[in-house]
Amino acid sequence: MRQLMNTLYVLTPDCYLSKEGERINVVRNKEELASYPANILEQIVCFTYASPSPKIIELCSEYGIAITIMSPNGRFISSIDGPVKGNVLLRREQFRYADNEDFCLSISKNIIWAKIYNSASLLKRGLKDHKDTINCGIVEDSVCRLKKSLQDMDDVASMNQLRGVEGDAAKSYFLALDELILRNRDTFFMSDRNRRPPKDPMNSMLSFFYSVLTNEVRSSLQAAGLDPYVGFMHTDRPGRPSLALDIMEEFRSSEVDRFLLKVINLGQAGPGDFSETEGGGCFLNDQGRKKLIGLWHNERRSTVMHGYIQERVEHGLIPHVQSILLSRYIRGELDGYPPYMV
Repeated sequence: MRQLMNTLYVLTPDCYLSKEGERINVVRNKEELASYPANILEQIVCFTYASPSPKIIELCSEYGIAITIMSPNGRFISSIDGPVKGNVLLRREQFRYADNEDFCLSISKNIIWAKIYNSASLLKRGLKDHKDTINCGIVEDSVCRLKKSLQDMDDVASMNQLRGVEGDAAKSYFLALDELILRNRDTFFMSDRNRRPPKDPMNSMLSFFYSVLTNEVRSSLQAAGLDPYVGFMHTDRPGRPSLALDIMEEFRSSEVDRFLLKVINLGQAGPGDFSETEGGGCFLNDQGRKKLIGLWHNERRSTVMHGYIQERVEHGLIPHVQSILLSRYIRGELDGYPPYMV
């Protein structure tokens, strides 16, 4: 199994990266804040607008370190990935499959089936762990609706029908997710899923970490030799990593939602971690980003049993495993694509 390397998150405003031999230094106002050998890093994610220097880009290219630039609120801006990995035959096969409507519908149904299944699993785990403190009726009703959505998948014959089933399932899921928030409910209530901009702390965290997860999946797909911008379910759009958005659907709930419920219910996030804008938006502030990214980094190193490969893997390697399985399916080495299921 591939080793999970480190990700360097640059969150402090006015920081920039400098090269010293084979080390990458984080510098602010000519003061060195941190220093890392390049051979222990897999990715650098900058939540600031400071540009990496050509020397840093050259060093990262030599060591295969991806550089991603995101806005402070988690919006993807750009990436520098170095030489393209994999072979052109795999990508050409991917492009051919992306133009095949039957193939796209088939693999998209697999992905959405797993998404709904994993969402129901999270709710059922909440029922098991907190049956004495939550409104079980609301959660049980949502679980039943999700099971009905799984049954409806058998009759899906078009991408529009699939999106309809997915939309109904998402509404049912988010109605019950709020019941699993046990602490600071005045702050982290969730009446619905909203974004662009998110209007409350819970939605701001969901949007931020969905962006972080999308970037992890994008890098994993690229490392597996696939083009993360050519998807099967999300339509192609310049600058949008459509395939990464496809694959991350499987583990939104098991990776991001589960993590955020844990952070909230352990009291590791609070009202002071958020700021509001004049337009009614709500975003993680500098304090909140630094704290939660640190917790996220630790969580990515915890392990879970992967049902298909029957090995315990670190959470941070799940996107890598799924990218490899997808590439093997496209090459014809697997009869079908096995999505990630809890």
